[in-house]
Amino acid sequence: MRHGVRPLAVRKVQRHPPAGRSSGCAVQETTHERDAGRGCEGDFGSAREARGDDAHRCGAGGCRGVRLAGGAAAAARACLHHRRDYPRQHRRGRDRDGDGQSRAQRDRRLRGFGIIQSIDCDYNTIVRLGQVCARIDPRPYQAVVDQDIAAVAVARAQLAKDAAGLDYARRNASRLAALAPRQYASRNAADSAKAAMRQGEAQTTLDRAVIAQDEARLSAARANLGYTDIVSPVNGIVVSRNVTIGQTVAASFQTPTLFLIATDLTRMQVDTNVSEGDIAGVRPGETAQFTVLAFPGKMFEGRVTQVRQSPQTVQNVVTYDVVIAIDNRDLALKPGMTASVRIITASRENVLLAPGQALRFAPAGATGGTGAGARVWVMRDGRPVAVPVKTGLAGDNQTEIAGGGLRVGDAVIIGERLKRVGAPWVPRF
Repeated sequence: MRHGVRPLAVRKVQRHPPAGRSSGCAVQETTHERDAGRGCEGDFGSAREARGDDAHRCGAGGCRGVRLAGGAAAAARACLHHRRDYPRQHRRGRDRDGDGQSRAQRDRRLRGFGIIQSIDCDYNTIVRLGQVCARIDPRPYQAVVDQDIAAVAVARAQLAKDAAGLDYARRNASRLAALAPRQYASRNAADSAKAAMRQGEAQTTLDRAVIAQDEARLSAARANLGYTDIVSPVNGIVVSRNVTIGQTVAASFQTPTLFLIATDLTRMQVDTNVSEGDIAGVRPGETAQFTVLAFPGKMFEGRVTQVRQSPQTVQNVVTYDVVIAIDNRDLALKPGMTASVRIITASRENVLLAPGQALRFAPAGATGGTGAGARVWVMRDGRPVAVPVKTGLAGDNQTEIAGGGLRVGDAVIIGERLKRVGAPWVPRF
């Protein structure tokens, strides 16, 4: 069974502190942005008094949101996304011809990009589920994982730092709230301390969200690192290998299949095309017989498992796909073989048969056309005599005689020789 290629898309996501901005807010580190037309929100004066952070300056072009105690260092990350695969149609043969295929095949497609570092599976290699068949150079992906680990560590350190600042802000706000009613501290100082405490709580919440975001990116980076090991998705045997060591592979719209793995070659199927004139008599469960070029004297048998409704039109000839399941325990049949198929739609046993030519024969000068019914000609007293018969099932060469005056052993006429001058008429049996 042939599968399409799963298209992948590569997108690079970068997070870094915008150092050296010439406009907007001059801050220590920036973690997020606001729209340029929204202006400044919030009073950061109390934060500067309580925590000693850099001044918050807004220009004419709007302002930037700030992180009071510094932001987490970030690095460039590469993220891989894959789309669904669309399998191709099976290859077709001629009318009532088909190709043998394994009933279950899996292709191992690429989820990453890089250089093939090693190959552990070759043609006809028996593989197990999860077995590594090839490896892509993991160093670029390992570097991304290391960067994400460092980003998570920095974000956690930032949370610890902001948590310490929040603890101080709470103590300071509690202390000034107790001194302000007795006029030992100004109300402005108490309000500033309370605002600094709230900003510290918001900052710690933001730090936790940043940690969760960095951990998610780390999980994605580790998943991409795992994709550098091309593993077998099933138990089976490698049918084809389309990659070599040192080859550069990439996840794109034209990504080739690296390995084609057949799960079980003892169970095969034949996809055959049946013309629209014969498809009405084909039903699931019927017996099918076929031959292949590799074994011209051997007749294989199978059973119809599916009659597909999708028509196949080639040069105005409409055919339908009929799937035939076969037992291939001796492994004589191989995927891709061309088979000449004969589907048995009905059968009779112990019946009288007559050649189809005998039903079509009529001697020269005989009376009676097609309306006279089916009949055969036999020799009686040296002369051809018509015997009416009732026909049943008709095969390619012989027809069942269900009734009439014909008996077993009667010699029927199938043709006549040309009469020579001076020679008597001689029938051909």
